[in-house]
Amino acid sequence: FKRFTAEDIKRPDLSIADRQIIADYDNSILYNDEVLNTIIDKYKSEDAVIIYLSDHSERMFGPENGKKYGRQTFEPIDKKNAIENFEVPMWIFCTEEYKANHKDFFDNICKAAILPFMTDAIPHMIIHLAGVKTNTYNPERDILSPQFDSKRPRLLRKETDYNSLK
Repeated sequence: FKRFTAEDIKRPDLSIADRQIIADYDNSILYNDEVLNTIIDKYKSEDAVIIYLSDHSERMFGPENGKKYGRQTFEPIDKKNAIENFEVPMWIFCTEEYKANHKDFFDNICKAAILPFMTDAIPHMIIHLAGVKTNTYNPERDILSPQFDSKRPRLLRKETDYNSLK
């Protein structure tokens, strides 16, 4: 999966070594996409739902931050820092059979795509999807529930509400 090299990164402001770091990162994303594609292909003919959540976001040599790369989680939290260091991709894939057999769940998944969410609430969504009954389930934290609280503070480092960042 070494498709990208430093020469592919058109950033004359960076050294060859720094451009290689970006190329390596791009290659890791390419590999990750291949793994996800393999998983989807394995289950695409079944009654299945697949949830993907990246482990974290990554800052890669932004023009305004100079030579920095990687997570910069100890900088003051502003909107840009929050996007680069705390936002993570998440998606839910439903097979055609799942869509047909679980129309209500699928409709709720589609509606949830625009809702604000935090990773600490994922267990509630999974419990709901799996049909598990437990006293620890909270529908206000389940993005697929009609009772989901979309106004819940989304605290970063227990100090800054993401919803308040401009």
